[in-house]
Amino acid sequence: MMEKIRTFEELNAVIDRCTAQFGAKLDGSNGKRSIVLCGGTGCLSSHSDAIAGQFRKRLRELDLEDKVTVNQVGCFGFCSQGPFVKIYPEDTLYRLVSIDDVEEIIARDIRHGDVVERLLYEDPVTGAKVAK
Repeated sequence: MMEKIRTFEELNAVIDRCTAQFGAKLDGSNGKRSIVLCGGTGCLSSHSDAIAGQFRKRLRELDLEDKVTVNQVGCFGFCSQGPFVKIYPEDTLYRLVSIDDVEEIIARDIRHGDVVERLLYEDPVTGAKVAK
């Protein structure tokens, strides 16, 4: 149920609470890992919504829903490299993710903290893998 905000003080309190919750999600102080998927037009056309659904399904099956959240947000930019998946609090960015990559991301990164290097962006000049 949406709370009614009647004063600037109430509005500021809601903003402060939401800001703290968002910060805790990004820095992991809420005790959870977070999987955040691009929900921009380009990534949606590349099935990021189905990828998000697969993450939710597998986390439920593995009984990890209380340890990992899944959210879809707006465009990350750099659409040619989408769909994007970002893992917090580490701030790891995976690109060109497909539904077939979900299991590996969960098994390696979410469960063991190992970056899936093949899904990282590769700098075209240096050839270096970029995780953040």
